[in-house]
Amino acid sequence: MTEPTQRKFDLEGYRALAALVVIIFHAYQHNRYGADWTWPLQGTLWHDVLMNADMLVDMFFILSGFLLGLPYAKAVLGVGKPRPARAFLLRRAVRLIPLYMIVVLVVWSISNPVLPGDWRDLLLHLTFTHVWSDEKIFYTDGPAWTLGVEAHFYLLLALLGSLGQRYLAPVASRRERIAVMVAVPSGLIAVSLLYKCWAVYVRGFPVESWSIWFNPVAKLDIFAVGLLLAVASAAGVRWGPTPPCAPWSGSAAARSSQWACGCGTRTCRTRSATRSSARASCCSSRRPR
Repeated sequence: MTEPTQRKFDLEGYRALAALVVIIFHAYQHNRYGADWTWPLQGTLWHDVLMNADMLVDMFFILSGFLLGLPYAKAVLGVGKPRPARAFLLRRAVRLIPLYMIVVLVVWSISNPVLPGDWRDLLLHLTFTHVWSDEKIFYTDGPAWTLGVEAHFYLLLALLGSLGQRYLAPVASRRERIAVMVAVPSGLIAVSLLYKCWAVYVRGFPVESWSIWFNPVAKLDIFAVGLLLAVASAAGVRWGPTPPCAPWSGSAAARSSQWACGCGTRTCRTRSATRSSARASCCSSRRPR
């Protein structure tokens, strides 16, 4: 194999930094006190910075698109081994489902000490479909919404990867293959942006419509940015030993796309309030004001 097929990226530092910032965000998010239940730095620039630090959650979706899409992109371009969808989904399931199920069952059992309990909530979480419910998306285990979104992306990637290997890999022209591989994620980005424009300008959904702004379609453009980076890497674009700005530029591009759609004035600007108001995600946010 040529050198590009063996190339690996050291992205643990990006993941660690993003995770640390998100932890700081959640710690500050639930650090309200006093009769007015205000934040310590409310009214200052640092308050705005901290309440928007959750944007680094988007970087995890970008990294997923990049790292999981890269083997498929290499396979389609003939510089990597075939990637069967069944094996891919099995590996994802083994990695995700056991611990996820344990956490959901334990937290649900604690939250529902008297049977029958909220069986609808349990069913939605166990099937990763809680991301489509305004009432349950942040319930039981608040951060689990990201895993629900990821699970949908795994199915989508398995489908796209299988189609690409079956119908696109045999195409003789490498340039044509790359063109299609760029067009598909670009199309996904367009679909997601159109969806958000529809939600903002046509339907006028409020920020409390959690499942509208945090479902897989709403986050699809972010994941697709990672897929574009994967295609670029498989095609031979090089950023050095590690793509130093790729995750950050991708996250910034995704956030910029939200503002371009108009979300900055009606939804994304109030995202800090959105996360803070997701009362089901943390016991502290259920306290009376």
